[in-house]
Amino acid sequence: MKKLIGLLALLCIYANCFGQKAKAIKPLFIDSNMPNVTIQKIINYKDSSVNFYDLKKKLTILDFWSIHCSDCIAQFPKELELQKQFGNEIQIVLVTVDPVNKTKSFIKNWETQHHLEFNLPIIVEDTLLHQYFRGFFQPNYAWLDYEPHLMAQTNEYFLNAANIMNVLHEIDTLKAILDADK
Repeated sequence: MKKLIGLLALLCIYANCFGQKAKAIKPLFIDSNMPNVTIQKIINYKDSSVNFYDLKKKLTILDFWSIHCSDCIAQFPKELELQKQFGNEIQIVLVTVDPVNKTKSFIKNWETQHHLEFNLPIIVEDTLLHQYFRGFFQPNYAWLDYEPHLMAQTNEYFLNAANIMNVLHEIDTLKAILDADK
């Protein structure tokens, strides 16, 4: 009997040690810090992976989309133009759960149809960022400042040059105030 109780106790300890699940990722709220995470699957980027703190010196706008979302796809020309207009001040990064091969094929077809080169980075097969940023709609944009803090989550109507200029101005003003306090 004592051996049976001892065996059951060992099984309970074993189950508690190895049966635990990883902590669930908590969604970010406005002004939350984005953790320093590395994304392993990214296309149209200088590397095959990206660390979020590598984007730290820019306003980063994450576009959550899918290849089946016509409203998302309709934003591509505007996003390409905004990236070109603001150059190194911003980085628009698309994020999709779609597989890498389907995404590459879709982008190639889109380029052919629109006679444009699609050069924005695309995070593919995403399971992590969708947990940090709640997607109530598509397209869904997460705006991250230089730190990176989550500044806003918007739909496509807020993604325009005037709003980007305002955000960049506010970030520069806040940086100047913080630098003056040092």
